[in-house]
Amino acid sequence: VRTAAPGFAGPKALFRGRPPCHRGPKPHGARNLPRLMTETLANCCPLCNEPAHLIRRGFSGYRAPDTYDIDGCDKCDLQFASPFKSDPSIYDAIYACPDLLSGYARYLEYKRAVLGARDPLGLLASSEPMYWFVAATTGELNRDRSKKILEVGCGLGYLTYALKQAGHDASGLDISERAIADAKRSFGDHYICADVNVMSAQAAGSFDIVVMTEVLEHLDAPLSVLRSIHALLRPGGVALVSTPNKDFLPPDAVWRTDNPPVHLAWYSRTSLREMARRTNFHVRFADFSVFNQEQVAGIGGRRDLASGSGAFRLSPSNQP
Repeated sequence: VRTAAPGFAGPKALFRGRPPCHRGPKPHGARNLPRLMTETLANCCPLCNEPAHLIRRGFSGYRAPDTYDIDGCDKCDLQFASPFKSDPSIYDAIYACPDLLSGYARYLEYKRAVLGARDPLGLLASSEPMYWFVAATTGELNRDRSKKILEVGCGLGYLTYALKQAGHDASGLDISERAIADAKRSFGDHYICADVNVMSAQAAGSFDIVVMTEVLEHLDAPLSVLRSIHALLRPGGVALVSTPNKDFLPPDAVWRTDNPPVHLAWYSRTSLREMARRTNFHVRFADFSVFNQEQVAGIGGRRDLASGSGAFRLSPSNQP
C-alpha cells in the first residue's frame, strides 16, 4: 500500500507514540538479530507494542543537526524511528521549496503534466507503480463508475484529478490548508481540508474505495488512521494503500527510506499483516508483474521496476 498526498506526504494527524519500554538486556530466547544491532531494548513497537531493539543510534535526521534512533521489532519486523513523532514544521520547510528536493520535485512535475494530458490517469500509471496499482484496481472495482472514491492525503491533488478525468466520482482529503488551497486552484472544487480521524466520525460509511498512497510511512498514529479509513468504508468497500517495501532489501538493511521524521516507519509484509489484523482488515498484496513487463518492454513508462514498491488492498474483516 502507498496520506499526505503523493505530492505532500505530510502527517494527517499528530499523536504521541506509545510509552517507551525500559532499556535492558535482550530477552532470553529472542531471535538472532543482525550484527549491527545492539543488545539493548529500545521503545515498544508502535504496531504490536512488543519490546523492540535498538538497531542504530544517532541516525541523521532529514534536517541537520537532528538525529534519531532506529529501532526494530522482532515480532512484526517493523523498523521505526525514535522518537516516533511527526514534526509539522519540516513540511512547512518542504512546501516552501519542493522543486529543490528530489523526492518532491517529481510531484510538481506530475501536477503540471496531468493538466495537459489527454489521459492523466494513464500518464501517472505509466510513471510509477503505486499509480499503476491505483489505476488498475479502481478500473477493476468501478467499471460502471458508480462508486465513491476518497483519496486520503491528496496533497497537490493531481491523483484525485486524474481519477475524476477517468470518470470516477473522486474527491481528495488533506489536513494541510495550503495543499488543499493549491489543489482547488489547480484542479477545481473536489477537495476537503480535514483530519481523516475527524471526518471518519462525520462521514462514516460514505465511500466505496479509499486511496492512500505513500502516506503510511509518515504517520505517527498509523493504527488510528487505518481504523478511521475502516469507518469511512461502506459494506463491501476496500482501501488501496502503498508504502516503501522493506522486503525488497536484505533482512539486515537499515532504514533505506527517507530520513526521519519525514518517514517514521519502514514496513515489511509481516508488519503490514500485523497492522491489518489490529485494524480488522484482510490484506491482499499487489502483483506488479504486469507493470514490470510493461517497463521492460518500454511501454510508456520511464521509472524503475516496482520491486521496491509495496502496495496492498485492505478489505474489512467482516466481509469476504
